[in-house]
Amino acid sequence: MYWTNVNQKRPTVETSLLNGNNRSVVSNDVTSPMGVAVDVRGAGWIYYLDDWDGIKFTVEALRMDGLEKRTLHSGTHHSPMSLTLDQQALLWTDRAHETVWRMNIG
Repeated sequence: MYWTNVNQKRPTVETSLLNGNNRSVVSNDVTSPMGVAVDVRGAGWIYYLDDWDGIKFTVEALRMDGLEKRTLHSGTHHSPMSLTLDQQALLWTDRAHETVWRMNIG
C-alpha cells in the first residue's frame, strides 16, 4: 500500500506491505502531499497532489520504486484534497472551487 504523510517537518510518500511490514519512504521530495492513487498497470506509477502553501499545487507522477518523478500539472489558487484514477484520467477534489477536476493521462 502507498500513502502520503503530511508531517510539516518531514512530508513523504511512503509504502509498506498490507500488514505494515517493510515500511519505506518512496519520496521525501514533497511539500504537502495530498491524496494518492496507484496505477499498477503497465509501468506502475504513483500519482499524488502536492499543495504548496495553499496557493500553488502540482499533480505528480512517481514510479513505484521512487526513481523517476514527473510533474504532470501545475496550478494556483486551489485546495486539492483527494485523488483517484480511472482507466484514462486522474480526478481530484478541490475545496476552493468545490469541484472535481479531471486530467487525461492516456
